[in-house]
Amino acid sequence: LFWQPSLFPTGNQNIQAANVFAAYWADVDNRVGGTVRYQVFTGSEAESANNRQKKATEERNQLDIISEYISKSQNTNFTGKWALLVEWSDVHPFDHLSFFNSPSSFEGETAEFLNSTNTFQAIIITDVFTTYVIYTYKCGELEWSGPDFLHA
Repeated sequence: LFWQPSLFPTGNQNIQAANVFAAYWADVDNRVGGTVRYQVFTGSEAESANNRQKKATEERNQLDIISEYISKSQNTNFTGKWALLVEWSDVHPFDHLSFFNSPSSFEGETAEFLNSTNTFQAIIITDVFTTYVIYTYKCGELEWSGPDFLHA
């Protein structure tokens, strides 16, 4: 997939039937800064050892918080059994100019644009029968949305 969104199904046979979710549809370049972290919450760790019980309690609390949010916002009774939280923190836009070595096509990518950062999250949670995806963004703090030349 390239940074520019396209409608599904695409002409690419490899992804035509794929289910895709994108927390932020743009080329992120975390090689120059920023971090990508993830955490899995199961709430089903064995309770025989104290540290496992503590971890299971912490994971269960996170699942409960997310489940409560979904239950309230969707007016349903949802209890998640598994969740994946992924956070992209202070990530930069991809430098198309350097990568493609094509200044005529990407001359709008300024240093200011390439030094901008974004932070966002995706949460996938399921109770085995129903799955929700939640995206979170720092309100009013997204600094870039795609190659700068698109906005020139």
